[in-house]
Amino acid sequence: MNTDRAEVLVFSDGRFIRRTDTLAVESSLCVVVNGKPAYYCMRMPGMDRELAAGLCFNDGTISSPENIISIDQHDESAVNIELKGQGPKNSDEIKIIRSSAGIVASDDSRVQGDERNVRVGAQFLFNLQNDFFSRQDVYNQTGATHAAGVYDISGSSLAYAEDVGRHNALDKCVGKLLIENRLKDAVYCMLSSRLSYEMVIKGARAGVAVIAGVSAATSFA
Repeated sequence: MNTDRAEVLVFSDGRFIRRTDTLAVESSLCVVVNGKPAYYCMRMPGMDRELAAGLCFNDGTISSPENIISIDQHDESAVNIELKGQGPKNSDEIKIIRSSAGIVASDDSRVQGDERNVRVGAQFLFNLQNDFFSRQDVYNQTGATHAAGVYDISGSSLAYAEDVGRHNALDKCVGKLLIENRLKDAVYCMLSSRLSYEMVIKGARAGVAVIAGVSAATSFA
């Protein structure tokens, strides 16, 4: 369940009124790697297995689907992921991730330049953006979520995710494609957020050639 209902006080037309509003659900998730807590984040429930895989990939803990033995979720608050010979050495290595921020591998030397020489017209990107906007169901109900979408060279959707955190949304997309072994097909990425360094480096690490967003890029990005 990614939405909830609550009584709110709204100021409209010069007066306060009470009404029932739709809210995006935000709750905690612990990602347990090889039996030990590794990540703790606030997220919108859904695609939790993909989020766990994406976090491990974007943190540099894993680099391919072959590193994953299994991903299991036994309740709404935790995902267990077993990796081949990897994982935190002790429970003190837990990484705290808040919904508005994220993690990025400290060593960006693993990011390789794209060699496909992708060329794209403006109208093609606007068409992708229109498809991207049409998928934002939770945002349209709540106004409280970010989204990420990944497309192949022809513009067909490969992965889409909404979340209260922009990093979570992209991690979910990357994790989905990692699990399906389809990262090699990822060419375009649409974001509902600004193009920060962390978001751009995550896209580049996933092999995306073109990243576009509704807001501006930062200088470092």
